[in-house]
Amino acid sequence: MGATQSEKPKRPYWHVDAKWICAIILMISMAITLPVVSLYQLTNKEPATRLISYALAGMTSPDGIDSDNGLTEVKQEVILKGSKTVTISGISVIFTANDVNTLSPRELRLKVFGAFSSKFYEKGAKGFAESQGQDKPTAEKFEKDSSAFGLFTAASHDIVGKVLIGLMSFDLLVITGLLYFGRRFGKIVSIGFVFLLVGLPGIVFGALASQNSSVNGAARASTESSSFDMIGNFISFISPLVLPYLAYTYLLVLILGFSLLVVSGIGRIIYAVVQHHRNRKKINDTTKPVTTDLKETDKLDTI
Repeated sequence: MGATQSEKPKRPYWHVDAKWICAIILMISMAITLPVVSLYQLTNKEPATRLISYALAGMTSPDGIDSDNGLTEVKQEVILKGSKTVTISGISVIFTANDVNTLSPRELRLKVFGAFSSKFYEKGAKGFAESQGQDKPTAEKFEKDSSAFGLFTAASHDIVGKVLIGLMSFDLLVITGLLYFGRRFGKIVSIGFVFLLVGLPGIVFGALASQNSSVNGAARASTESSSFDMIGNFISFISPLVLPYLAYTYLLVLILGFSLLVVSGIGRIIYAVVQHHRNRKKINDTTKPVTTDLKETDKLDTI
């Protein structure tokens, strides 16, 4: 009777089903959350302006961003006049003799487009056009032409941040359900297994990032090609700027998932050893002979 009372009540049968449902929901929600995490990192000012600068430099350099072609006139004018002012969408950049003598063709291009992308990031396409005093048709054309970079602005970064907070809040809610419906170390195993599966693409992203670690060439083909080829060429050009952020996010979750599984395994081993020790102690206590503390005279009296 006492042994029956000491037993822990069994979990309701539906807890197991609820645990698996939470695990599936968490896997789906995490698969949505991780790209948003990477996007939030990419839309920070430094990586966003860098991406815009490289993209524009690559699009305007059919011979490659490291080629001198297109910079000859700038260099010659600097030699003759001591400086050269280059204007892009109303943003002026001054090149000096020191720039021409010390900066590489890539750095010269990034200096021009970096000044533009910094202001574009802060104001957005519409705000940038208004700040330059452009008329309505020109402003509308500028907004249309720069729509590809509309995501990489401070305003977009704030929106992505709010979406990310909502997604992470939902993830935490599902994890709470997984912890509630799980049992013992199975709680940690379930979360770790989900993280491990969702983080697996990080291995691919990491391998691609290591193989293509620097931006090279041009963002567009030098000859006429199909739209598919043009998009593929552009993605290949900017991928070294994007892949590290994807790899970091996914690999971090992958490592976290693996760590949870290891912790769970170690915890189970420790728990088994402790339980085994307690069981042996109970057995020894029950089989231990009963000793009496009777004096010799008391023993004689009992005979």
